Amino acid sequence: MTDVVVLENVHKRFPKISGYKDIALFWRRSNIFALNGVSMAVPAGGAFGILGPNGAGKTTLLKILTGLVLPTAGTVKIGGIDVTGHPERIRQKLMYVTGEERTLFWRLTGRQNLKFYASLFEIPRSQNRRMVDEVLTIVNLEEFADVPVMKYSTGMKHRLAIARGLLASPDILLLDEPTRSLDPLSARRLWAFIKDVLISQLGRTVLIATHNMEEASYLCSRVAILDKGLIKASDTIDRVGQQLINRSLYHIELDTLPADAILKIQRVSGVHDVALSPPNGRPESTLELSVDDPKAHIPQVVELIVQSGGRVTHVSQKQRSLTDVILAISESSN
Repeated sequence: MTDVVVLENVHKRFPKISGYKDIALFWRRSNIFALNGVSMAVPAGGAFGILGPNGAGKTTLLKILTGLVLPTAGTVKIGGIDVTGHPERIRQKLMYVTGEERTLFWRLTGRQNLKFYASLFEIPRSQNRRMVDEVLTIVNLEEFADVPVMKYSTGMKHRLAIARGLLASPDILLLDEPTRSLDPLSARRLWAFIKDVLISQLGRTVLIATHNMEEASYLCSRVAILDKGLIKASDTIDRVGQQLINRSLYHIELDTLPADAILKIQRVSGVHDVALSPPNGRPESTLELSVDDPKAHIPQVVELIVQSGGRVTHVSQKQRSLTDVILAISESSN
């Protein structure tokens, strides 16, 4: 599969300015590193998530891809083209939409907004109306095309911003916290539009910067975990947790479990995070735990349960959620 976005050892530092003294003594300023040696590759097609807590460097990374911010060091290529060397060619390949869209003219209608931007994109007047009508249909706003944008809902404004970008026929869409201001229902509708239309129908590559784990799980086949300017892991959603948390998570379903068995399991070296649900251990309980070595520790735990008079009905390995992964990053960083 071809990689359409490639970053190699990308750094970005900003001068730290906390007062007039820092402005005057500019040669003595300290630096804040937003990105600190980021390398990653994004394959063509589908959605790729850039995940991490606030302040991780997600927005800076997207702005570097667009050419709005230049890297301090490193190489950034979009479709094999260097971003810093050919910014005008890069802008033809990308569309950048933020979760707080402020580049629409609210007193103009949706159609008028798109016609204005079509002229900025140098789309010939003979094609202008046809293309505007096409993108309005794609984002399902044709019914509201002649309504002033000030009367649009937040979700409609997001879709209009996407329609504006589609006028330029970009190969790659960059979405920065796309559902930040949306209610849960509107967010799900936008997710469905991104997945069913932008990716499945139009075949676009979508990069999504988010800390919404549900959003990433729904949309993304691959993710990169960014924290304090560093890529901590990059892989499929199923594998990325294992890269960061070197313990396997298991659920053991029980018919019965004597009270003293929990203490015995907790004492086993290599077994961690033992939790019983419900906590009183009544019939049909579930024991959750993580282990360093499943082949050694799971049989040992099951044997302890049986020896204690308990009865195991089912054992299954569970994938760690993206929320678990982000929490693990935050705890290790503090």
